[in-house]
Amino acid sequence: MKRTLCRGILIIGLSSLILSGCSISFSDGLSLSGGNTEIKEVTTPDGAVEAVNSGSIEMEDMTLKLPNGMKYGAMEAETGKIYYVWETEDEYVLPTDSDIILYVYEGKDNASPDIELEDSEARYSITQAYMQTFRESVDASLIPDPSAILNNEWYVCQMTGYSGEYIMTTYGTLCYPKYYYGIYTLQKEKDEGKYSRRYYGFVFSNDSKGNIITEVDYNNLFTQIKLSFGLSEFYSAPQLEYKESEDYSKGYSYSQYEMLFKNATNYYGMNAEQVEEKVAETPQETTDGQGQQEETAPDND
Repeated sequence: MKRTLCRGILIIGLSSLILSGCSISFSDGLSLSGGNTEIKEVTTPDGAVEAVNSGSIEMEDMTLKLPNGMKYGAMEAETGKIYYVWETEDEYVLPTDSDIILYVYEGKDNASPDIELEDSEARYSITQAYMQTFRESVDASLIPDPSAILNNEWYVCQMTGYSGEYIMTTYGTLCYPKYYYGIYTLQKEKDEGKYSRRYYGFVFSNDSKGNIITEVDYNNLFTQIKLSFGLSEFYSAPQLEYKESEDYSKGYSYSQYEMLFKNATNYYGMNAEQVEEKVAETPQETTDGQGQQEETAPDND
């Protein structure tokens, strides 16, 4: 008798909430809303990466604390994990989402058995294996450093790149919708008693509007990466006449980072203007008050 009474009260309560316009969500993904008797199931697309309820990415060799407003999701990979970072209100992203502003790779190379590597072997591993995973995932063109630089226990190799269909300026510059700046690290020595060594990749990018992260956030994340792996020296091409803007020996400064991504801003600016021009050039049909297209009376003169 008590069970029947409770059930009746629950049904009456739910009905009242729905009729009053309230929405009710359940843990199994179902939701009910007032004014609509349909039952909606909240789902995410196949392959989507959902946001983790944490502001830090915890990895074996470092914990990367994300600035306020950034979210991340994790996906298992064949040799480790991939972390995607974004700064929108969405609770999930697809691995190909244009709003991903940072890709983080944590992996273990099980085909790296030698106790130590030569510089050339380290670079080959980074560019032909670890960077290749990222390259294929976003269909990008990448330009890695000519050399991997040893910093104590870790090799480091930078790369830049771009992806997507370009818009060309009248002076011949190709502007792409996505640009990338990456830092990859690789253990100098293999793990003790094993035939593998750990590696990491951190790839910065712009969002779907061409925006990049702020200087404060960039310096925050970049400093964490450098301190965690003891990175103090990066590859920088020799210069006959020194220019600070072309000195990358400390990694990309924010001003260099901005310069790298300026053509993403140009891409979205030009693309928006081209869309506006096409809309303006499209003939507009006018209608009278009855919804019928107005006809122009023939000239009888």
